Amino acid sequence: MTAPKTLKQLRRFLGMASWYRKFLENFATIADPLNKLLKKNTKYIWGEEQQAAFERIKALIASAPMLSRPSFEHEFVVQTDASDSGLGAILTQNIDGEEKVLCFASRTLNKAERNYSVTERECLAVLWAIRKFRPYVEGYRFRVITDHSSLRWLHNLRNPTGKLSRWSLELQQFDYIVEHRKGTNNVVPDALSRLYEDESDEAQVASIIINEKAEDNWYNKLRQNIRTTKRLDRHCITTVQIRSSTTL
Repeated sequence: MTAPKTLKQLRRFLGMASWYRKFLENFATIADPLNKLLKKNTKYIWGEEQQAAFERIKALIASAPMLSRPSFEHEFVVQTDASDSGLGAILTQNIDGEEKVLCFASRTLNKAERNYSVTERECLAVLWAIRKFRPYVEGYRFRVITDHSSLRWLHNLRNPTGKLSRWSLELQQFDYIVEHRKGTNNVVPDALSRLYEDESDEAQVASIIINEKAEDNWYNKLRQNIRTTKRLDRHCITTVQIRSSTTL
């Protein structure tokens, strides 16, 4: 794939890459030189910085790691961190003594949020991460790991007002326990929160990545079972035939 020569080609590439960014850590930071070219009244100049970002994104898409699928029989763990410029979070589970990563999430802080105190930013990181991972953690008891005693501070406020009151009420609907972890040991969320520049971007939440070479590939096994089963109705048989001869 050659580098985009026009703004239209760049939009097309970023549109494709944005689909895969759910699988990529720190995509917003890496793609920032390309996104800057999309700004209004910005001249389209493709330089070394843009080329490096373009090549990096292609390499990441080609080598994206396989993330684990969630197990609702194991505890979910939300790990968060906040820096002066961004928020970072990951969703993990400990299965058979091994930490499995399910999702990555990260975003920059807006101008108002950058004026928050350290404690407020850490509270925001936790609330934002829980919102992003809500489809997984809602209805389950889960663990929140952060390097700041922000939630304890929020819960101990006698008369919270404004945004703090709203945050406190929203968090009360979830069933979680809080675990403190030093920033030096909270490596991934800390890195995600600190790698952003000035430009804002939406959060990236990583989904399951299918690896064709994985031994325990549940998706491929499911497809094979559908193909080989003999008890398919007419509609399913037609659908399987169409999908088998179609390339996405």
